[in-house]
Amino acid sequence: MMKSIMTATALGVSAMTAAAEVPQAPPTEIYTAPDMQICEPMTISIYFQSGEVVLSSYAQSALKDARARLANCQISDVEMVAQVGDARNAKEEQAIGQDRLAIVAATMRDEGILPNSASARIEENRPDQTFVMARRVDITLAAHDRNIG
Repeated sequence: MMKSIMTATALGVSAMTAAAEVPQAPPTEIYTAPDMQICEPMTISIYFQSGEVVLSSYAQSALKDARARLANCQISDVEMVAQVGDARNAKEEQAIGQDRLAIVAATMRDEGILPNSASARIEENRPDQTFVMARRVDITLAAHDRNIG
C-alpha cells in the first residue's frame, strides 16, 4: 500500500511539472545570422569574352563582392595570372594578357583591394591546351586581420 501511495505521489508531481511547462510559440521572424568578417586567403577568377579585355558586369560584381568580404582586412601577397587561351599567336597572347591584367589591377585598385605591390604574369599557353575557359585572370591574395600585429 505504501508503495502504491509513493508511486501515485511521484506520478502526480511529474504530471504537475509537465503541465506547468507551457511550450513557447515558434519564432515568427526569419533569423538572419550576423555577417562575420573572416580574413583568409582568397582566389577570384575573372573571365573575359573571347578576344575582349572589358570586364563584364559579373566580373565587376565579383570584385565588389571581394571588396565587401575584405573590408576590414589587411591584404598582402597578391598574385594575378592571366590565361589567354583565345589568342591566335604569341604576340596577341602577350597584348591581350597585359591588357586584361591592367584592367583587373585598375579595377581592384579602384575597389581598394589592391595593395601597392602585386605580382602579375601571363601563363604561357601550349597549342594542345586551348580551353574555352582559359580566358581569365586568376587573382590569389592573402588577407589578414588588421588587429593582429
